[in-house]
Parts: sequence; structure tokens; C-alpha cells
Amino acid sequence: MCDGSCGQTPAVEIPCDTTTTITTTPTTTKTTTKTTTTTPTTTKTTTTATTTKTTTKTTKSSTTIISTTTPCVPYTNWQICNCTKAICNAAGQLQIVEKGCIPPPQIKCANQMQPIAVPDDDLCCWHWECPCMCAGWGDPHYLTFDGTYYTYNGNCTYVLVEEIVKTIDNFGIYLDNYDCGDTTGVTCPRNLTVQYETQEITISPTSFAPINLETRINGQLVLLPYTKYGLKLYKSGVYYVVEIPDLKTNVTYNGITFTIKMPYGKFYNNTHGQCGTCTNSQADDCMMANGTIAKDCITMADSYIVSDPAKPQCKSNTPLPKPINPTCKSSLCDLIMGPIFKACHAAQPPQPFYQACLYDSCNVANSNIECTSLQHYATICGDHGICIPWRSQALDCPITCPSDRVYNACGSPIPLTCQTTPSDAAALKNDKRVVEGCFCPTDTKPFSAAIDICVSDCGCVGPDNVPRSYGESFVFNCEICTCLEGGRGITCQNQECLDVVNEQCILEGFYSVTQPSATNKCCNETVCRCDPSLCSNNFPVCGPGYEIVGDVDAGHCCPTYVCKQKQVCVSGNAEY
Repeated sequence: MCDGSCGQTPAVEIPCDTTTTITTTPTTTKTTTKTTTTTPTTTKTTTTATTTKTTTKTTKSSTTIISTTTPCVPYTNWQICNCTKAICNAAGQLQIVEKGCIPPPQIKCANQMQPIAVPDDDLCCWHWECPCMCAGWGDPHYLTFDGTYYTYNGNCTYVLVEEIVKTIDNFGIYLDNYDCGDTTGVTCPRNLTVQYETQEITISPTSFAPINLETRINGQLVLLPYTKYGLKLYKSGVYYVVEIPDLKTNVTYNGITFTIKMPYGKFYNNTHGQCGTCTNSQADDCMMANGTIAKDCITMADSYIVSDPAKPQCKSNTPLPKPINPTCKSSLCDLIMGPIFKACHAAQPPQPFYQACLYDSCNVANSNIECTSLQHYATICGDHGICIPWRSQALDCPITCPSDRVYNACGSPIPLTCQTTPSDAAALKNDKRVVEGCFCPTDTKPFSAAIDICVSDCGCVGPDNVPRSYGESFVFNCEICTCLEGGRGITCQNQECLDVVNEQCILEGFYSVTQPSATNKCCNETVCRCDPSLCSNNFPVCGPGYEIVGDVDAGHCCPTYVCKQKQVCVSGNAEY
């Protein structure tokens, strides 16, 4: 107990001159995920498909009573380490209680996803929680936290997630939709906004064919990756990611599909919006903004309109008609129910994505928007570590990569770079998730998350964003830079201008000018320029029959004046 591994234990609480062990008493207790109760009897708690806050779990503990030279203070207790607690009983005896853990039985999730094993607060045991994941895609289709699927074609800005009881400063996730169908009134997602404390993050498309995105924080354009004020923004495959580590919340968006993941333990029964309630029960998924349960989620979705000055028509809350169930058939959509997705059917039920795909195929002609259902389903499968190379069988859903990248259906969500630390590399190795996207070719990697350039040699990337090998020298901004060996960065120094000749302006009429060298633009040279106004103009006095003539000699600026004889006759002082 005094081996240095329990550094947080006060020295006065556990004397190091402990003598002999008196008794060891094993006991058995029953606990739940949220409370721990020690009683002489056994308490049974039932786990249902609509509750994950209470999970049957058996915890074993053993108690050791030790004698000390100094009595402890009765009724005091403190945590030692490794799930061990010291308790001083009424007799002043020191009891050491070691807590064990027997895995609880697995629960069933309403959204049919696999439950997650979550450590207890004391890290001595764990409990099951159902993942709260909301998704939206296509034109647009929604899957609530608890697995209810619905289609909603509103073209306003809406609340996806807000807290019912505010426990987090300025937290919410919102989506702006727009009309994307020709004649059917179909809408698609456009701008996704995440608010957290003082920050407002907006991910918006700058173009739609192909989709290119930009990220703004409080209206200011930012480049990714971005880490500040409790936020992490980065790219993962074809998605932009907003992470809030303190909330264990993850939002992904690619301009037409989004996913929101939130921890059940933190947001249980305290969310509302078009994403539902995060209660592991579909009975309250369609809860409206006023707290009442609507007969369907389309009515619920209408109640979450956000005031938007750019959309004055959205001030009125006119209920939208129910979408017509699809009657079309699509060989593309059939892929979802076919062999290529079969490996994922158990981890994520395919029916909502198949139904959404058929709806898009019926209502948005010649747009290939049904591809988004396959893409989003494959993305969620990849999040379970299941690779679905579906595009090889969906020729109508191509993806084009830049010339320096290659497509990979199952790439790493966070690729290794030249700047990845060994500890980060070890963590990434254990990350079984896969994402599709455009990645560096084989035998190359990105230089860093910020400098997204594929390199085969992890040397340097200079201020010109061009990869350099160790020891390589190059010119940038009129400086000679060298990529230092051993990853020590880049050093730059001014060029020496040895080949530049500076003129000396000693002749009359010339003045000196400093300008970039004609042979080396990085060096300055001094040249002489002629200005006739600087000449003294000393004119000679010429007699009759002569005139003043000026001539500029080669290499001179000012003329030399002489008296030149005219072709006239002179008599006295008169010319004839």
C-alpha cells in the first residue's frame, strides 16, 4: 500500500507500519450503472429494451481488516487505487475493501445498434449504453437517435439537436435546407451549423457539382485542421468533422449527408429537435418543441423551424403534406439489400436506407441523388469497421479524385502523416473504423494534417508548400533555404549578390537608381540614369559667322557645345 503507486493517498491515513492481517471477509453486492448499494441481501433490477440507465450488474468485493500502530479516525474512508478503498470502522480498525466486477448482461437498443460498454465513474466496472446517433441524407431523410426513420421536405432552417434543460452554454445543432428537386418540392441539406459556448461553426458548400465545402467560425473563414476553444475541426475522407471532446460529441457533414453522435450518459432524456430524444425508446421520438408527442415525425419536424432573415416565408408554421410512399424500383437501391452490404445488416439495419433510396429514385429524376443513401449506409458501416466497396457495383455513382490522389473505399479516418507521433500512431492502429475518400498513393503519405501534400520522403515542406528532401536547398522569396537533416526543420538566409556590379555615377547629368538586377531578380543593382536638367549648359560665345552646336558623346549625358562656322559671308559684324 506504500509502494509509490498510490501517490494520492494521504500519508496520515494509511500508516506504513501496518502489522498483521486479522481477517478477510468476502462479500457479494448487486449494483446498477448509476448507483452502488452494499446490502446483506440480493437486489434484482430488470433491463428492458427501452431503458439503459439501469443495467443488472454483479460486483464482488473483499474486505481485509488490518491492525495499525495508530488507530484511524472512525467512519472515515478514502479511495486508494486499483479499485481499493480504505474504511475506518467504528472500532477504529482499518478495512481495505477491494472491488471486483462481473460483466453485466447485454441490453437491447431501440435503434437496433449494438450497445457500447462504458466504464463506470470509478473505472472499477462498466455498464451498457445504447449509442445515440442521428443521421440525415438525400432529400432529406432522417434517422433519429432511437432509430425512427422519416422523410421531411421542409426548405427552412431547423433545430436538429438542442437541450431541453440547458446544462451546456449555447449548445445546438441546426440544418438549413433548400429546394433541390425540379418539380416535386424535394429539399436537400445545405448549411450545417454547430453552436457551442462562444463559437458558431458553419459548414457550407461553395459549389455543388462537385461539392466543395468551406468552414466558418463566427463568420470568419478557417482552414482545417482547427483546434481551439474546446473544438476540433478536421477532414476525414469525404467528410468534414466537428468534435467537441468535453461533450464527447461528433458531427460529420459532406454537403449532403450528416451524422451526429452524442453520449447517452450525458444527453439521456434531455434532447429535442428533428433528431429526437435519445431515450432508447421510439415512443417519444416525435416530441414537438412544446413537449407534446406528435402523431408522426413530419408534424414534429414542422415545430422546429428556426427564424432566418434570409427566409421570411419560414415564419409561418404551415404543416407540410406527408410524402408519398415510393412505388418505383431501382437496381441501384437493390444493392443495399444485396450481398455487397450483407456484412453490415446485423450492425446497422438496412431498411431505412433502402426506403430512402427508393423515395429519391421516384422523386428526383436524373440526379443520382439515390447514391447518397448507399454512401451514407456505407459510411455508417465503416464506422463499425465494416468495409463496403459498393461503388464498384454502382457505376452511376462515381467519385473523382485529384490527380495526386487515389480513391479508397476503406481508408483510415485519420491517415498517418509525417508529423504523427508514435503514441498517436499506436492509437490509430487500434482504430478499426474505415472511411471512403481520396488518399495519398501507396508508399506516400500526407506531410501533415495542415500541409496536405503527399510525400514519399518525410523531409520538409517549405513555405512554398513544396516537399523537400533532407539536405535539399531551394530558393524562396529571395532566400536560400535548406531542409535540415533529422527533421530539424528549414533554415533560410539571404542570398549573397556577388555577381552584381554597381555603377558609379561620376559624369555630369547622371544620377544613381537602385533596382532589381537584370540577371538576378533577388539582388539589387545600382545603375546610372541620365537627366538633362542636371546639366550645367555652359555655352561658348561665338562671333559672326559661327553658331553654337551641341553634341552628346557616347557614354555621356550632357552635350558638349562648340562654335561651328556657318555657310555665310561676314563683313564687319554682319552676316550675308
